[in-house]
Amino acid sequence: MNLFETYELCTHNLPNKIQLVNDKHDFELGPHETYKIQLKEGFKLEAIHCPDQCHTEVITGHWTTIYDQALNVELDNGLRFVSNFRYTIKNEISDDLQATVR
Repeated sequence: MNLFETYELCTHNLPNKIQLVNDKHDFELGPHETYKIQLKEGFKLEAIHCPDQCHTEVITGHWTTIYDQALNVELDNGLRFVSNFRYTIKNEISDDLQATVR
């Protein structure tokens, strides 16, 4: 089986394993809001709410990583976000992904 030709591969039963998402996968978001977040030293952050245009009010908070898989953001106004990282193997590192991913 060629994993790169499958539509999706779910790895929830295999934590800390590689998860491949086909280029044809269509990610869709439901209703959402947008925030610009600037990560600062000492795990601090500043966020600005951007519904249509960005507001000027700065919301402070803090951030941390979840292993090497995600970013956890907590704003001082009580909002919390988690965003998964997406890793892409660069062609200059390996142009034969089947040979390097087993």
